[in-house]
Amino acid sequence: MTIGTQIAIIRATIRGRAVKVWTGDESRVGMRTIRALVLTDEGYKPIRAEQCDYQAWWVHGAVAPETGDHYFLILPHLDTACVQTFLNDFAQQDPETMHILIWDNSRTHTTKHLVIPENVRILFQPPYAPEVNPTERVWQALKRSLAWERYSNREDFLNKLCKHISDFTNDAIQHLTQYPWLMKGIIAACQS
Repeated sequence: MTIGTQIAIIRATIRGRAVKVWTGDESRVGMRTIRALVLTDEGYKPIRAEQCDYQAWWVHGAVAPETGDHYFLILPHLDTACVQTFLNDFAQQDPETMHILIWDNSRTHTTKHLVIPENVRILFQPPYAPEVNPTERVWQALKRSLAWERYSNREDFLNKLCKHISDFTNDAIQHLTQYPWLMKGIIAACQS
């Protein structure tokens, strides 16, 4: 069954309520230097200072490709408790809307200990297929913006991370996440 068909079925069961389709994922970011390409003259090896601090956090996120709306939460772990915290906060951002969240099949997403909020429905993308999740492109853009940065302490890192996350505009999110097959499914589901 296609994503569009699944969305249409959910929409049919909740008449009279606004529906928004999101894709979600998590990404680990930390104080260790993220390497990226550096342009140099031919024959010169680029020299960049690196930081080898292994403190890390998880950015939990959901993006709505249709509108560019986005919601991110920085948490210390990727476990059931943190995923539950993310889901609860995400659901409370707009409690009147039914949120359809397309997620991967991570164990933290499929555990029976997770309590799905009343205004959230979960659809799972095919297993072992991160390339079909548009949120992955958001993580790539975030990590490009953090490339080669160094941090004096935990607060400095978290402040810079929050700044880069807040720099995402709805237009930028749309540009990164509007996969044609996904938009076709969302539009088809809205017309049925």
